[in-house]
Amino acid sequence: MGVVESTRDRHGKVSTERRDYLRRLPVEVPLFARAVRGHRAVENHLHWTLDVVFGEDQRRARTGFAVANLSV
Repeated sequence: MGVVESTRDRHGKVSTERRDYLRRLPVEVPLFARAVRGHRAVENHLHWTLDVVFGEDQRRARTGFAVANLSV
């Protein structure tokens, strides 16, 4: 198991977040840190694409089957 603790200071408000990762093989800390950062970079890029390119944040499909239909 690997644990990442992130501390963020935004406008004078400090917050701490802990994320747990399951690993199959033992790995050195620098390699683990690089893998976590790489995963986060992919996540951030995908969310940016959904938000900016596809305008996901602007969608108002929140009722009935709209969400399920859009996900298909």
